[in-house]
Amino acid sequence: MRVRVSRRARSDIRGILAFVGMEEQPPADRLDAAIASLGQMPNRGLRPAGFEGTPVRAIRVRRWLVVYHVDRDVRVLRVVLGSQDLRQLPLR
Repeated sequence: MRVRVSRRARSDIRGILAFVGMEEQPPADRLDAAIASLGQMPNRGLRPAGFEGTPVRAIRVRRWLVVYHVDRDVRVLRVVLGSQDLRQLPLR
C-alpha cells in the first residue's frame, strides 16, 4: 500500500527536527522508518480517543504521534507531540 505524507505532516516533521536538533539523533530516520512501515502494516495503529468509528489511527514514535488514516492509500495527516490533544488540532 502506498504511503502519502501531507504538507502539514511534512511541516510538522521539519518543526520537530528544528526543535530537537541533534539532541535526539536521528529522529528523522526513526520517523521516516515508522512512516514507511505503514505501507506494510497500515492497520496496526490505534484509534485515538475521540476518533472511534473514523479511519484515523496513530502510532507512537518515541514521544511523537504519527496520525494517519487508511483508505486506498495510507495518508499521514500530522506528526505531533504525543501529549497533545488531537481533537484540538486540525488534521487536514
